[in-house]
Amino acid sequence: MNYSEFYLAFENKFRGSSESLNHKLIFYDGLLNEILYRFPKCSLLDIGSGRGEWLLKCQQLGIQSTGIDNNLSMYKYCVEKGLNVVHGDALKVLKTFKDNSFQLITSFHFIEHISFELILEVLEQSKRLLVPGGVLILETPSIDNLLVSSKNFYLDPTHTTHIHPEAIKFALDYFDFGESNYFLLNSAQTSKSKKNELSNLFFGAAQDVAIISRLNHSTDQSLFDENSDWFKSINIGKNTFEIIADYDKQYQTNYNEINHQLNLLRSQLDYLMSIYNRISNSLPLKSYRKLKGIINFLKVHPFRIAKLSLPFILRIHFLKSIYSRLFSILFTIKSQYLFKLKRYPFKRSTSKEKSDINQNESKLLKLFNSNLRSRDILSDINIKLKGK
Repeated sequence: MNYSEFYLAFENKFRGSSESLNHKLIFYDGLLNEILYRFPKCSLLDIGSGRGEWLLKCQQLGIQSTGIDNNLSMYKYCVEKGLNVVHGDALKVLKTFKDNSFQLITSFHFIEHISFELILEVLEQSKRLLVPGGVLILETPSIDNLLVSSKNFYLDPTHTTHIHPEAIKFALDYFDFGESNYFLLNSAQTSKSKKNELSNLFFGAAQDVAIISRLNHSTDQSLFDENSDWFKSINIGKNTFEIIADYDKQYQTNYNEINHQLNLLRSQLDYLMSIYNRISNSLPLKSYRKLKGIINFLKVHPFRIAKLSLPFILRIHFLKSIYSRLFSILFTIKSQYLFKLKRYPFKRSTSKEKSDINQNESKLLKLFNSNLRSRDILSDINIKLKGK
């Protein structure tokens, strides 16, 4: 059963519209202009022409274009658009063309559908068909893109071989193509906000790789001269390592910025804490905290305070009454004693008077000796009386 219509529908679904594909082909505009400059009468052979977008683009530039495709539905689709396409197996059709028949041979997303041995045959046949200085362009999914190589590659069930561009470049050198190079293209479109997100590491790298080679030609300038207009104008995509480097650089930039902001916050916090400490340790606040503590203690332990302070208060009251009585007695004795001295300075005391005095002194001594504080007061009084 022929499933050619299925594969045409599959390409329409997953390869994208012709408009989106034409946008990707803009990458080759500068190279096509360079080839037309070198070969004003240029003939193109496109292997695996598919829906014919590339054939139509080159035909509109005045390039005589021929395509090959073994899918009958795609072949009919191209013929209906007025394109020159040969239906059949690529290698068999290639062998039908004469040597040096084309200035340009291209193949877009074809070589990943065949084995590596068949790829070598395609390269060998391409060398035979190209004129000296002719150009070969091979485009294939880039295995450098992690998502493409690990998942999207297997979306197409006809995909056979992962293509490493260095392996193809080695084969081209082996067949003496002269000079070869490859370029990453069709990077995933990411917004500025997503550019440095981790997801960009998986699908942000270029999705396709273009392998370009030129046969030796002694009089021609190198196709990959960095001063040539087309070489300077190509929009080369980034590989995974470059995406990772950009991510690391942005991560480091963000880290430095965050660290700078944190240092500013730390310095501001330190300044605020120093002000807080100065205010907190000021005398008014210390006094306020102490007073507040006392008030809180009084509120929480009123009975305990009363219990502790009551004996002290009673003791003070008791001592105060004792001191008052002592001072009144002393004052009376002092007054009488001084009065008698002044009135009778040379009169000797009678035995009765001496007895009364001794009795009073005995009472006083007994009273004062009853308490340590009283004895101290009596000692102070004696010292002061001696001084006078």
